Amino acid sequence: MRRVQRRPIRSSRRMMGRVERGALRDMAGLGPWCATIFVANGMRLRYEFCSTNDGRGGMIMPARLSPVAAPYDPLVAAQIERLRPPGALPLSLFTTLAHNPRVLSRLFAGGLLDAGSVTVRQRELMILRTCAQAGADYEWGVHAALFAGVAGLNADQVAATRRDNPLGPDWSEEDLLILDTADALYAQGDLTDGQWAALSAGFSAEQVVELIALAGYYRTIALFCRTLRLPMEGFAGGMREAAA
Repeated sequence: MRRVQRRPIRSSRRMMGRVERGALRDMAGLGPWCATIFVANGMRLRYEFCSTNDGRGGMIMPARLSPVAAPYDPLVAAQIERLRPPGALPLSLFTTLAHNPRVLSRLFAGGLLDAGSVTVRQRELMILRTCAQAGADYEWGVHAALFAGVAGLNADQVAATRRDNPLGPDWSEEDLLILDTADALYAQGDLTDGQWAALSAGFSAEQVVELIALAGYYRTIALFCRTLRLPMEGFAGGMREAAA
């Protein structure tokens, strides 16, 4: 299990001792918090960690910034309304980034969800796998709930995008190529010559550029989701549990 550690307030040059583990209370229904208590030289140093439902070990914490509340500045209101899913409340990603209207405007000025050179299925596979690899449960859940059906991804395929090894469902060669590319770009920030050759053989130059753009763009979105500790949207929360 991957652990996220907090630097202890007091340091010790000898970090040898025993480890105690225990569960803490559920925080606002977000899931179990756990703690590792490392005892060294009589000091109890607390390191917090928590495992998400998929076992990746992402820490669950309250949101670090409260969303900007309505009424919004007219320009911000127009941005949020344009980005709001039909029939849903404004997404907390957008209302939280509204603390900086310029960033909100520039980051979502165009977006990559319009009709492009890749299919909706190809786009969503790249997004889901990138968000899953980055531990961005928030954005993964939003796309799983809103776009997986339109993309023609079944429940097994959606769940597989969260696994360390996504093999299993009935993937096409193009699907597997996108998943492999997403993994390589996340892990290496690059493609080997062999990976580049495979991607270029399977997709046009226009599509290759768009797939790389999707990987990079949603890596940035993932940084916001994780660093701001965005809670799952209500309509998307069940997607993570179903995929566990």
